[in-house]
Amino acid sequence: MSDYLDRTRAAFRNLFGTRAPDAPPVPAEPSVVAPIDGDLAVASNHLTFVNTDRAATNPRAWLRLFEGALERHLPIAPAALDLIRAQTSQLSANEMLWGTVECRRFVSLLRPQPGLAARLGELIDCGVDVLTSGNHVWQNSSIVPYIQESDRLLRPENFPPGVPGRGWTVRQSARTKSPVGVLNLIGRVFMGPADCPFNAATQALEAIRKETKVILVDMHGEATSEKLGMGRFLEGKASAVVGSHTHVQTADEVVLPGGTACLTDAGMCGPIDSILGVRTDQVLRRFLTQMPVRFDVAAGPVVVHGAMIDVDDATGRATAIRRLREQVEA
Repeated sequence: MSDYLDRTRAAFRNLFGTRAPDAPPVPAEPSVVAPIDGDLAVASNHLTFVNTDRAATNPRAWLRLFEGALERHLPIAPAALDLIRAQTSQLSANEMLWGTVECRRFVSLLRPQPGLAARLGELIDCGVDVLTSGNHVWQNSSIVPYIQESDRLLRPENFPPGVPGRGWTVRQSARTKSPVGVLNLIGRVFMGPADCPFNAATQALEAIRKETKVILVDMHGEATSEKLGMGRFLEGKASAVVGSHTHVQTADEVVLPGGTACLTDAGMCGPIDSILGVRTDQVLRRFLTQMPVRFDVAAGPVVVHGAMIDVDDATGRATAIRRLREQVEA
């Protein structure tokens, strides 16, 4: 799995790490500092120190900084990291040694996060702003605490009321600084029970459009007709409706007259020499024997599927959509 993530990260950086050279630079906006406690604050969506002079001689504040970053799923400000690097070379071993409580906290901090939390953190570190999900979201119970705390991972909005997490979010674009809404839905045709995605979309869009006109919808579903139906239903109301779930990219991308870009299925990000990302021998054994078989992610070169969509920030209308397929060699 770690090799798979490494190659996927490399592909993501190749695709999205650089922007068009003719894109005008975006002027920096003033930082809004929101204090958390006496030592830490959030500035420009990064965790940093309230008082750098005080933090420079307070290793316990450094510990709090890293703990806070994990708790809030926030990156640490580069200036704060530079301060710690500079100060560690000046402090003696005695000055760096804490009591038993701090030592236990430090050991806990260094211990890798278990399971999905660590993998999701790696994807976010790649530059992914929002992760959507579908019918397998509850397959591993370790996801529940993460999805309850984070607005970076969504579950379908039309899941039953009261389930953990949220179905939509609005985040600032790293490139244009404009707010972008993301809505996660799940279909009902050939899928498990769920509330009506069309009604859920209508209600959610009313709230999202109060914050932004740029809205991306992930319609997670099996049936092509249902996903195309959602695109037509949201024509002129959402910037894009892109389907997911089947792992197979479709070739029907279009910008509807109302300014909504549609693609029935974006495809998958995973190993090429596989069956939908799983080892071929294991899937074939399941088909041939009808017996339970453990599924493992296959090895080898990875393909990253997706779509690039151009959207007018002022109107929320899509102007172009292009399918992506990027192969990364092992």
